[in-house]
Amino acid sequence: MKEINEIEIKLKCDDLTYVDAFELIKKLPKPWRRKKWKELRESKLESECKNCGSTEKPLVIQHTKHPRDFYVLKNKEFDKLLKNDIKANQAIEKIKNNKAYKLAKEAVALSNFPSYYKVLKPKVLSLDLIENIDNVEYTIRDCCPECKGILTHRHYKKTLSIYKCDNRHEFKTPNKIKYYPQYRLKDENDVKFKLSIELLSQYLKKNDKIVAAIEAKFDNQSGKKALLQLIKEHRIYMEMKHIKTLCKKCAFKEDLAGGKINPAYNKR
Repeated sequence: MKEINEIEIKLKCDDLTYVDAFELIKKLPKPWRRKKWKELRESKLESECKNCGSTEKPLVIQHTKHPRDFYVLKNKEFDKLLKNDIKANQAIEKIKNNKAYKLAKEAVALSNFPSYYKVLKPKVLSLDLIENIDNVEYTIRDCCPECKGILTHRHYKKTLSIYKCDNRHEFKTPNKIKYYPQYRLKDENDVKFKLSIELLSQYLKKNDKIVAAIEAKFDNQSGKKALLQLIKEHRIYMEMKHIKTLCKKCAFKEDLAGGKINPAYNKR
């Protein structure tokens, strides 16, 4: 308890950031390995199970209240602080509720998934972010007249004097097509889509940076408050103020019902 008291004092005096304080707490020995904990446990342990009345050993101490997760506490404090700062809250909501921001987030997240490509492409191109691609380097390549597949020397069958593309279309004279080697694409709209995604990505990063800057000022406050609350709850846990004596069977049932044990374990 001495170590955690020292950390608490330094955190309150801002001699430690909540990040450093939390890391120090995580490195502390587990309470159940301490001598004082074992002695307190023995003194609190009763002679029968509070649930079923069994006196069969071993009996265990069951905590009815546990310290909450730090990040649950921090997020709760963060939301409270942000909500109270109307100006900051409105600024963030304005960005996140903007249609362009929402589409940018969706497009950037899903652009590498082929299954979403057909849905995203018309949405992105409708923004008209790229007027033309005249400045994008291209070469003129031979292609199949039917499917527009790019041709190389391996597609020409010299003995028959014909071309055969990857889709098995046969022809004597290939067509010409623009090919954009940087993107490995031949369709202008596909190139526009790629360039649009790059612009949307830049737009998203810029706005996420603004949101992060606004949220940063609440991060330390919420982290500090959350960690001080966690220390308070940890101290109550260490003092065994909310406990009862149970047999192994009843303790297992409660842990299972409370989600502390994977239900699959019970089916072994």
